[in-house]
Amino acid sequence: MYFAEYDIDGMPWLQLGASVRLPTRPTVDRAESFWDRFRGVLRSWDLIQQSGTAVRVQLSAELRVSLFLVAPRERAQALQNAAGSLTQLEVFADAEVALAQGRIEHDALLRFPRFRCRTVLPTLAGSQAWFAFDFRVRHHLDELLIEAHALGHALSYHVNVERFAIEAACQRTAALNALRVADTPGVGGPLVELQNRLAQNLRRASHVCEEYVGVETPAACEWLQRTLEQRFQNAYGVFIQPDFAFEEGTHDAQLATTRHTVCFESIEPHEVCASAITADERIEVLSWQPKSFLLGLVTKGSVVETTPASPPDLSGMPSVYAGDEPFVFVSYSHSDSQRINSLLTGLSTIGYRLWFDKGIPGGAEWDALIEDRLRRSAVLLLFVSRRAVESKFVRREAKFADSLNKPIVSVLLEDGVELSHGLGMLLTQYQMLHVSGGVAEVARAVEFVQLPTK
Repeated sequence: MYFAEYDIDGMPWLQLGASVRLPTRPTVDRAESFWDRFRGVLRSWDLIQQSGTAVRVQLSAELRVSLFLVAPRERAQALQNAAGSLTQLEVFADAEVALAQGRIEHDALLRFPRFRCRTVLPTLAGSQAWFAFDFRVRHHLDELLIEAHALGHALSYHVNVERFAIEAACQRTAALNALRVADTPGVGGPLVELQNRLAQNLRRASHVCEEYVGVETPAACEWLQRTLEQRFQNAYGVFIQPDFAFEEGTHDAQLATTRHTVCFESIEPHEVCASAITADERIEVLSWQPKSFLLGLVTKGSVVETTPASPPDLSGMPSVYAGDEPFVFVSYSHSDSQRINSLLTGLSTIGYRLWFDKGIPGGAEWDALIEDRLRRSAVLLLFVSRRAVESKFVRREAKFADSLNKPIVSVLLEDGVELSHGLGMLLTQYQMLHVSGGVAEVARAVEFVQLPTK
């Protein structure tokens, strides 16, 4: 797992990046559970002090979604826990999380098209008052992506969300401006109501958000600018002429650090009104749920194990440790249970304490118990095979252990296994053994990470 590091005004920050494969073929219940869990993860991230969150959606040959979390360097442990919480999503259908394992992977997540637009309007001022607009690209994102796909345009969308305290002076300024708008001759009722609503929202708001869109070609710029202007005027009236300006290579600081502009400079009251959101609105902004057509653009991978509800017969395997002493967490594909039986029995005979999913009591919440055992374990013993690489649950256990900085000992069960789905870069950091080495070699590797026997 990799954290990018940078400074803002002498303060060091860490940035976590991850790509998320959204579930493409779940049942209705499982789909709802995924999004409920995703929103729960986002809520937990907001508990990290001084943190900021960003989501990036990119459509070219496929649809990709990336998440970023930024926090002070002193919150490194909280960031590790946040990375672990993402692995909860992998129990749902074909959802998958890939945490960046190095700078190259992380930088790839941060790439953004060269023509960019920050969709915040300049001040629209009358003789006595200014006007703010809460236009959100997110509300139109499905239609924009579908149209971009039909026209052959690559399109990227990015949103930064930052906790922000709305000062009382700003609230008073917005309230006074709403009164001035109401007294301005010729201003229609809907525009007056909008300024009142935005001013009142500042009393409840706890965050600010800003959106960016990016494309690669001048033709795509022309299409997207025209489309955004039309959607804005549909919402606020044709008499208002917005200026969604695309510039080349701009906004690098906000897009690279995934921080809101308020981290770099002050913003005016009209922009605070336009960008202020509540904690509940933060979840809505960050948890974009695409339509089924767009989910079909996600590259589909094979998924061998889709549910842990029907474990195999493990009666011949050794007993599972249930105490509080250091133990080995065993991660494997159920289809490999007979291949690892003798090796686990040998380790148990020597005196190593083992835990694997034979130890899940009836009625237990599967994913919660797995996470608890991984947190309490001393080392992860990972059995690698083609079936294991394709097992969502094996991958999730390996990624979660890595996020907890648990040592990982891998045992290759067969030759020619391609370490795909993010396991290649992850496992090259750890020791890889071959099953032909037998119990003695595995025992030495486990002993090397200083796990004592009984």
